[in-house]
Amino acid sequence: MIFLLLFIFKVNINVPDGGINSLINIQQENNKRVAYGIFLLHVMTESNKATLG
Repeated sequence: MIFLLLFIFKVNINVPDGGINSLINIQQENNKRVAYGIFLLHVMTESNKATLG
């Protein structure tokens, strides 16, 4: 989880100079992506549990 956050931060550092607003927009976009990824991971884990019994 910490690695994931560091990765997102690193991605943000590589953003070309577009001011603080674009950086915030990118951060929000990343947050959505991460939340969706965690959600998918959770769903996959739950369905695996159900399959394995």
